[in-house]
Amino acid sequence: MKIFIIFILIIFNVFCKSQNAIAQNYNEEIAQTHSVDNFFELWNIKLNKDFKLALRSKNEESLFIKLNNFLSLRITKTIFKSEPIDKTRFSIILDFPEINYPVRNDKLFNFRDNLISEIYRELTYDKVEAIGHARVGLAFKYDQGQLSEISCHHLPGSNGSRCEDSILLNSDGSIREVKEYKIKCKQGCGQFQPLRQKGYYFISTNQVRIREKPDTKSKIIAELSKDVRVEVIKDAEKYEKIFPHFAAWAQVKLDDGREGYVYGAFLRAPGEPDVVAIREKAVEWKKVNRVKAK
Repeated sequence: MKIFIIFILIIFNVFCKSQNAIAQNYNEEIAQTHSVDNFFELWNIKLNKDFKLALRSKNEESLFIKLNNFLSLRITKTIFKSEPIDKTRFSIILDFPEINYPVRNDKLFNFRDNLISEIYRELTYDKVEAIGHARVGLAFKYDQGQLSEISCHHLPGSNGSRCEDSILLNSDGSIREVKEYKIKCKQGCGQFQPLRQKGYYFISTNQVRIREKPDTKSKIIAELSKDVRVEVIKDAEKYEKIFPHFAAWAQVKLDDGREGYVYGAFLRAPGEPDVVAIREKAVEWKKVNRVKAK
């Protein structure tokens, strides 16, 4: 009996070390600077060969591909000649038509000098002279490929002004400052996720419901906690606004083999910022520093 217990303890110890090693490797991977080479992999963004070649070419490029009946993917690349080195800026843009409105609804990933620089949602209206471009909802800024700011933007007429909180981060992920604005975000400060491609994701917040069909009235087959890992096997190509988010539903496979649907705004790719955790830190920072509205 003693030998059996010792054997079980040895197996358990080996298992724990293995899991710790996996967690450590994962954390090291996420800690990498978001260069072009690892950004798309960590965000589960799949680009075809033409796009990948365009990103690495020395020429200015503009490419377009239709993803489905609604979504298109574009890349625009501009090269600036400057001293002492040449600088390259390019954007990956997901286009989605705003239903019932004369507007283009984009999610932009901007890169500079081979590193991610910002991510945001932009609305572009037909009557540019009257309304023009407007950033809406959640936005991310990066400094040298490291997340440096999470902010919120509101609708046209505001000239892209920030609303609610802007959270400034140090390079180690700690809170440097929280700027609190009096302006309330007219559309909330939510995620805009028009596509979730195949791959492994984490549940981004608590009590996320997995449903039998891509519908909020559909039968609930599971309820998952934050940071539980799921596998997206297919984008459902059904888009819905669940305030303050606008996202597509995704078909997922759970660890126990069951399949269902989850709203795409409640998923977080491995390299995607953990907005919920960062906002929790910001709340504590404000309590300690007594932030005053600006």
